[in-house]
Amino acid sequence: MAYAAVTSVMQKTEQILHADGHQFLHKNLQIKSLLEKCSFLQSLLDDCSSETTSQAVYSFEEQIMGAAYRAETIIDHFPSRPEREENRNSFARLISTIRNPTRAFRDYTSVWVGDQSFFGRLILAVLNLIPALKIHVLGLQYQDMQKLLQDIDSITEEVMKTKSILEDLLSRNLVHDGSVGLASSGKSTMVGFDDDSRKIKDQLTGSSSKLETVSIFGMGGIGKTTLARNVYEDPLITQKFDTRAWVTVSAQYHVKDILFGLLNSMKVLTDRTGGESDEELADLLYKRLKGWRYLIVMDDVWESKAWDCVKRSFPDDRNGSRVILTTRLLLVAVYPDSCSSLHQMRFLNENESWNLLRQRIFAEGYCHPKLEEIGNKIARNCLGLPLAIVVIAGLLSKVKKDTILGECCRKSCFLYMGAFPEDSEIPVSKLISLWAAEGFTEQSTAKCSEEVGEEYLQDLIDRSLILVCKRSSSGKIKTCSIHDLLRDLCVRQALSENFLHVAKSYTDLCQANETLCRLSVYPYVLFLPETLYTMRSMSLVQTLLCTGQLPKSISKLLNLETIVHHNWTFGQYPSLPQEIWTMPRLRHLYLTPNFLPDPPTAQINEENYVRLEHLQTLSEVRGFVCKEEVLERIPDLKKLEISYDPVSSPEGWLYYHLENLVNIQHLETLKLLVKDPPMSRDISPPVLAFPPKLKNLTLSGCRIPWEDMTIVGSLPNLEVLKLRNYAFQGAGWETIDGEFCELKFLLIEKTDLVQWTAERTHFPRLERLILKECFRLKEVPSGIGEIDTLNIIELVDCRYSVETSAKQIKEEQESFGNDTLEVRVNARRTFEDKFYTRILR
Repeated sequence: MAYAAVTSVMQKTEQILHADGHQFLHKNLQIKSLLEKCSFLQSLLDDCSSETTSQAVYSFEEQIMGAAYRAETIIDHFPSRPEREENRNSFARLISTIRNPTRAFRDYTSVWVGDQSFFGRLILAVLNLIPALKIHVLGLQYQDMQKLLQDIDSITEEVMKTKSILEDLLSRNLVHDGSVGLASSGKSTMVGFDDDSRKIKDQLTGSSSKLETVSIFGMGGIGKTTLARNVYEDPLITQKFDTRAWVTVSAQYHVKDILFGLLNSMKVLTDRTGGESDEELADLLYKRLKGWRYLIVMDDVWESKAWDCVKRSFPDDRNGSRVILTTRLLLVAVYPDSCSSLHQMRFLNENESWNLLRQRIFAEGYCHPKLEEIGNKIARNCLGLPLAIVVIAGLLSKVKKDTILGECCRKSCFLYMGAFPEDSEIPVSKLISLWAAEGFTEQSTAKCSEEVGEEYLQDLIDRSLILVCKRSSSGKIKTCSIHDLLRDLCVRQALSENFLHVAKSYTDLCQANETLCRLSVYPYVLFLPETLYTMRSMSLVQTLLCTGQLPKSISKLLNLETIVHHNWTFGQYPSLPQEIWTMPRLRHLYLTPNFLPDPPTAQINEENYVRLEHLQTLSEVRGFVCKEEVLERIPDLKKLEISYDPVSSPEGWLYYHLENLVNIQHLETLKLLVKDPPMSRDISPPVLAFPPKLKNLTLSGCRIPWEDMTIVGSLPNLEVLKLRNYAFQGAGWETIDGEFCELKFLLIEKTDLVQWTAERTHFPRLERLILKECFRLKEVPSGIGEIDTLNIIELVDCRYSVETSAKQIKEEQESFGNDTLEVRVNARRTFEDKFYTRILR
């Protein structure tokens, strides 16, 4: 926490120093001094390899955080260049306003009085008052900064003094350095519920042909979801049912969310799905389930009304279909069917509690008898609640490995989970990007911030603080979530530390702390009042997570740097207010998705011309028009995600000026999506040009001819290329030398490609190749297997001839002594298997 706060201050001070200089030398000297002192504090936080340094820093963490927040507050009140220009203009207008009437009054009265000396002295006094007032205000800022610098010196001195005392005690063996080394299992373990699992599986696979409901109920954290998930993924169950679907309902739900969740779990949604009514979605679900033996899990149901809203979508074809329902409430458990099978979760006994704790900490490793005695006491204090045991085990399993630096950053990442709605599935890529934007995952010489974020996420998963929801075919985590009890803990702790405020109502917003820096208001407050953004408590907010239509007054949040806006209006795309262009501190805009209006018309030298000089992330903008005058307002953009509807003519694409993308000189990541393109080949592809610094490119639905691949292959820094949903079209693709020189990752998903010709020299640095749903492709080019750097070929739902060619490549490489190449084949088992079997042979 302290490390993240200090890092944030350093970033802001460096921005100020690199901007056009301030008018007063002492202010620059103060800022440089602040940067030096923060750098020293950061080095202390970095140097936590010894126990003494860790304890010394930890003792003063709260003071360090407090000083960092004060520094941010002072810095945020330093005027930016546009603000300074405006201040100077306002000052000049004020002087003119005072001088002209005063002189007129002097001239007028001189006719009657004849003596101008008195009025001359009066004018001089008034005009001298304004600069004096300005100097007084700057003096107050100077005093605040001086006091802060003195306080930082005091904190640093106390930290060093405490460190010295601890080292002295350690040298005399009065304090023991080191800690118990514990191994983390990381494996999901279910203890004490074997009988429950067996009974539920018997009920699901029993001889009864009618549709039946199995209800699992018990208090929060007792293991209902874990039990249901273990049964749901049991091989016996997956083979028994033609199709399965899982949805988490939660206390606050929308019927549309439940229906969408079930359809999405069955992988039947398309880009066009979204504008349907609840009734249309319910009908679609019914038709998808009709005639199949299905298993539905409705997890975390809080009221019977949720069941009433969706039950008509579950057809009873007398084929043994089943529904599992988990809830904390007995009345909800018995509601679907009074004769349904009920499973009440019990607490673990002491022996089971200790077994669970031991397995989570030591896995199959050795446990010292002394630790076993302590462990039994810890297990007893958890009172048989599995969630408490698992969380404690996760914390204990990391006792030795973590330093105070890692702990502070991980704590910030964990508390940030409270910003997301209860029971929501969070895309991992978005989560890690937000952590990086907040400064929680500082990059090192060995790892980029994304890699550090992935490491922190895995660590929190190993501790059972974060849950894995979905993985990719390669096993990589795609989405995650947090248990609602742990989320409540995050919300409370984040509020107590003034780290994050989660508002459930307008009243909560009115009572927010005046030094609030992060605010989450969705999904509870769907429509934010215009007056919200003028509240005093909102003046220092740097991160806003929200939903609903953003009002014009959002521009009043002068310190806002990150906006995460979720669109709950399915099938409709709201538009951001034009005032978003008047917020020069913005760094990250995460949208799902929104229209972005053009900036106000103004020339560069005009007073109201504002550039978003710090904006680095813009994702996802619908129908983004890449005009030159728009792109020059975002000169430092590094990540851009844009989406469009299909266009039937070349003239249609000209409107969007996509060829101007080449002018975004700092762009490193680009995702360009054409939503739900028609199967017709008559669709016109966009005219594209890309900037040379691009490292990561995703294209979807563009239908560009393979012959035009040179526009991508010639990019000198491209490392990751993802081609989805007919990004390119045509029967043949022949790669050439001199292209894709730095490409490490290539994904081709959904294409009409039949013949692909490639040699080892065409992708000299390729490490991973993924082919997904390439139903027409005949084989993997043999030359691909000869690439020295290639580690993985992954095939998902491809023809058997493609699988055969990949396996032949592997066998050939093994005959040459290359054992590093791995071939993964994944034919996903869904209720559409019969269809796939027909078309893949």
